[in-house]
Amino acid sequence: MTMVARMYGRDAGFTLVEVLVGMAVLALSLTAAFALVTQAVRMIRPSRETTLSMHAAQIEMERLRMSWDTFNALADGTVLTTGDNPALVELRSGAAVVYKTPYISNAPIYSVTVQVTWRDQAGRQKTNALMSVIGEGGLALQ
Repeated sequence: MTMVARMYGRDAGFTLVEVLVGMAVLALSLTAAFALVTQAVRMIRPSRETTLSMHAAQIEMERLRMSWDTFNALADGTVLTTGDNPALVELRSGAAVVYKTPYISNAPIYSVTVQVTWRDQAGRQKTNALMSVIGEGGLALQ
């Protein structure tokens, strides 16, 4: 057999069956990869919403710490909306409530809770809360 015959004979290249089997394996692999990515995105969404709610609560807590006058003007149970806290825009039906109670009776120190609520993709209400202590001029007692 000559070199040309050997090169272009039956042993060169893939058969149609081998190509079809390879394509089937590739299709199954791509389908599995797509399913994994879809599942990963579905699992990440609740974590993202929880992180966003804590971010909104932290922004509000820092805003309250910045100005004692703003804090004093705030009534217990004040409901905040997206106009008050832009971070709530990222949450579906996001709202926050600020609760403040005296921490020490004879000092201007308060226990503050910022509670953020939102609805998840299924429409269930979710809640996250951040608690801290805020005092006029800091927390130093004289």
